[in-house]
Amino acid sequence: MRDDSIRPLRGLRTLCALALLAVPMAHGQMPTGVEQLDIIVFGASGRVGSRIATEALTRGHRVTGVSRNPERLTETHDRYTKIQGDVMNPASIVELVTGHDAIVSAIGGNNPDSDDPADSYPARAGLALVDALSELGAAAPRLIAVGGGSTTLESSPGVRIVDETDVPTGSRGARILGHRIVLDALRNVTEFPWTFASPALTMSPGERTGIFRIGGSVVIRDDEGESRISMEDFAVALVDELEDPQHIGRQMTVAY
Repeated sequence: MRDDSIRPLRGLRTLCALALLAVPMAHGQMPTGVEQLDIIVFGASGRVGSRIATEALTRGHRVTGVSRNPERLTETHDRYTKIQGDVMNPASIVELVTGHDAIVSAIGGNNPDSDDPADSYPARAGLALVDALSELGAAAPRLIAVGGGSTTLESSPGVRIVDETDVPTGSRGARILGHRIVLDALRNVTEFPWTFASPALTMSPGERTGIFRIGGSVVIRDDEGESRISMEDFAVALVDELEDPQHIGRQMTVAY
């Protein structure tokens, strides 16, 4: 069962349903009948990408981890393949992703050579993926792109949080704004299936509880007004979405 934090209120029945959906739900169990997936993870050496790879392996899927520096891929498993790849190169992407069921892009890092969001690693990688998968069309694997919540989530429908807050300057600001460029590009994509996954506003290493809420484009906050999720539970939510797609062609968010 899944919940959605942005369903419109329509009378008492919807109010009651929304009250129930506001309760964090248990996640992290593979649905009955789900087949083993071949998943390729770009950014698999990063803090988020590595956890997504581990979660997928734990559930019985096959994972290919891609990194510019494969020696940084520390996961060891008989269903885990480590390869070197350039996610900034559409031609390279086509070759790498062919034969996979799904792609996870968890590219981060600051580009020290530019403060332009369009030159950020997330934007360059995301747009290269869009170009490559659009070329593949119906043969393209499904894409789940991970992007920062602070620049991609809304405080209320149609009002982006980033428009109400100060964005850091320099390459760090460019990186987080780069995620928004990718989301805006994906919203115009119809050639292949995609999902844009935004974590809560605060995400850090922590515990895998399997208890959290799923929403759309509007930020989810707890009773204290905090928006947070552990990297481990964010990984659970992404693999849930891979196994049981609920957000094809749209944004999703994860928070306690």
